[in-house]
Amino acid sequence: NIITSIFVSDAIDVAHRDFDLSMRAQIENSRKAVKELTRIFGDMDVAKQDIITSEMLEKAMQNNQVRAQFGLLGLEITDAVAFFQVLDVDGTGQVDASEFVMGCLRLKGHTTLIDVEVTVAEIKMLLKQALAEQRRPEMPPSMLQQVSFVASSSLA
Repeated sequence: NIITSIFVSDAIDVAHRDFDLSMRAQIENSRKAVKELTRIFGDMDVAKQDIITSEMLEKAMQNNQVRAQFGLLGLEITDAVAFFQVLDVDGTGQVDASEFVMGCLRLKGHTTLIDVEVTVAEIKMLLKQALAEQRRPEMPPSMLQQVSFVASSSLA
């Protein structure tokens, strides 16, 4: 019994150390990704205004080295315009460094249930806004169709 308890105790200690090492590695990988994404953003921001536009992203994505950098970070970008629209959460047509880095980190890797739930919540909010706007007489009916199309595209 004593040998078994020592073995179990040692196994628990090793498991805790493995978990700690895994967490440290994950934190370090996240730091490296933030640093690399910040650098990529700076390279795309040729005007040095701390923002990028869809056109800037499209131009950068024509460079194979930039595509490879995104690929190494787990971001396979096939449509620069659609990718930019996902990053541009406030719809201004411009993405600042924070939006860029956080958006890329959110899209990096596997989609989780939390990501899906956040997307569903955002779509519900957009639909509520669209319905409220529809009740206003100056809103053209085509606007609701556009919002519905965007929502259905996001769910697909």
